[in-house]
Amino acid sequence: MPAVTLATALFAAVALVGVALLADAGRHGLRAYRVRSNEPIPVGAAADESGVVEVEGVAERHERSLVAPFSGEECLVCEYEVLELQSSGKTSSWNTIKAGGGSVPFAVSDGTGRLLVEPAGAKLALDEHVTRVGGGDRPPERIARWIEDTPDVDSEEKTWDLRVIELKAGNDRKYVERRVDPGDAVHVYGGSEYRRWSDAGGAVNVAIRDGLAPLFRITDGDERAAVRGLAVPALYRLAGAAVVFLLLLVLVPSF
Repeated sequence: MPAVTLATALFAAVALVGVALLADAGRHGLRAYRVRSNEPIPVGAAADESGVVEVEGVAERHERSLVAPFSGEECLVCEYEVLELQSSGKTSSWNTIKAGGGSVPFAVSDGTGRLLVEPAGAKLALDEHVTRVGGGDRPPERIARWIEDTPDVDSEEKTWDLRVIELKAGNDRKYVERRVDPGDAVHVYGGSEYRRWSDAGGAVNVAIRDGLAPLFRITDGDERAAVRGLAVPALYRLAGAAVVFLLLLVLVPSF
């Protein structure tokens, strides 16, 4: 293949990476702008709003809750992930070997009222709770039971019997949970609809759920945390795009 064709192909490939990074930065930036420009309202006033609703408050159990797989904590939303430190040649990296999660509808209360959140389909920005287990070590009892009940995940508690001595084997792992627990402070941004979901005092006939607005997001903390969680990825992608376009300037003389 002629050298000019190779240079052209390389230039086009690098340019596509830059454009993709720039587009993704714009997507995150637009979401950050939407959240920042829309002020949180009291939960008690949500029934007077239409379309997008943004609230801050405390997550509360509605009808039922879940049990987090690794910690055993009561929760309302939980994502979990098992990461294993795997080697390839001289390099090692953390790779996901199992992931999952679940959620149940929960209430958000701020003292002015309580509304319903149906978290299925929401983008989550939640703190991580990590249990790290070394290769060859026995994991905590609850995680050990979870491994026994999960056919496609084996235990890292392995040894090599050399008769004279037993050596620990297996790879290091991280067992990660991202949760909304009852009592957690949360920020919720999403589309709302009328819903008579509870007859209890203080209940507001509003539910926030997926499919009613371009963005449905649940974040630990307040609006500031939500904006930061969207703006930081946008800045990283902008920085990456800048590096890519500088590289393109270096490649231009090749033509």
